[in-house]
Amino acid sequence: MNSQLKFFGISTSLLNLSYSVGHLFSVLYIYIFFGNSLGLAIGGLAFVSLVHLLTVLSLGKLMGKIGVRTTLIISTIIFFLSFIPLYYINQNNAYLNYGISLFLLGIAKGMYYLPYHYYVLNLTEEKNRGMQYGKFIAVSALFSIFSPFIGGYITSNFGIQGIAVFSAIVFAFSIIPLSRIENLKFNVTIDLIKLLRQPNIKKTLNMNILNNLQNQISFWEIYVFILLDKKYLEFGLLFVIINIIGFIAMPLLGHLFDNKDKKKIFKVDGVITGLIWIIRYFAYNPLTVVISDSLYKINNSIKDTNHNLLNFDLFTRDESNLSIDEKIILREVYINLIIMISIPILLLLVSVFGIKVVFLIAAFFSFLFTLI
Repeated sequence: MNSQLKFFGISTSLLNLSYSVGHLFSVLYIYIFFGNSLGLAIGGLAFVSLVHLLTVLSLGKLMGKIGVRTTLIISTIIFFLSFIPLYYINQNNAYLNYGISLFLLGIAKGMYYLPYHYYVLNLTEEKNRGMQYGKFIAVSALFSIFSPFIGGYITSNFGIQGIAVFSAIVFAFSIIPLSRIENLKFNVTIDLIKLLRQPNIKKTLNMNILNNLQNQISFWEIYVFILLDKKYLEFGLLFVIINIIGFIAMPLLGHLFDNKDKKKIFKVDGVITGLIWIIRYFAYNPLTVVISDSLYKINNSIKDTNHNLLNFDLFTRDESNLSIDEKIILREVYINLIIMISIPILLLLVSVFGIKVVFLIAAFFSFLFTLI
């Protein structure tokens, strides 16, 4: 791992730590704050995706001109700012402050993922990308192992205000390592019609659509939170155990991806993920949650890393006349469209059939994923 990738990895790890604590426990807090409202807690994520999409399309060219490092720094500052409205949230300003927080979060995410993927592609070597990226995400996972306990403890004792302060501080620290990496620049022409006419676009779309439809983690986390009588600390401790179990498997992943057919791994993962979602459907106590979620954590590490590596391979192919950044923008567009469309539909189904229907839907799309 070269020095720039190391510093980028440290920055990413700190940002992921802050985001994992802030995002997860703010969603749980908002769920309770608005009277056990799934619509506001999870529906807000659809609004974030809308703002994310508009940010990518409207600021993509600007990101290229100012450079990916500068964009990452601005994005991190906006992540920081997105927690300020939550710090001051109360019954009188609840909807306004929550809306402002979601809006800023959408902008921050829209300015983050293009530079993130661009850096990973430029700072890793194609022949060793699996091993290098495996180490990269292992460092990030190490930083985040105890984040559920941190979030649970802070929320139990200091509420959303404590989460806002913690996340803001760690976001600020994540900016420091970025000073040690190159500020790469690029030129991009955002032409969606041109993007949708590229070779293999249908297969790439199908892969990303099905992968996102099976990742219904927010519904699962709220279900577990309800199962634990909405106790933040117990929730955090439970997921620390799951994180530790999942982390043990991480060192082996890089070698696995460099030496195996990624498409074959995908098909096996699809079957395993589908079975895990069925197990989750029947989970009824902390032990069954630990078993099902540990299996999911291990398998999901393989699946998500493999998914990203396959996307990186597609990004670097020369079979189209698109630049790498244009391919990344296309990916960001359809992923956010999927989220914007799927979340309202899922919330409607949950209102009729209950939250566990989402687990069966996720299982269905996991099995369908094997047919790509």
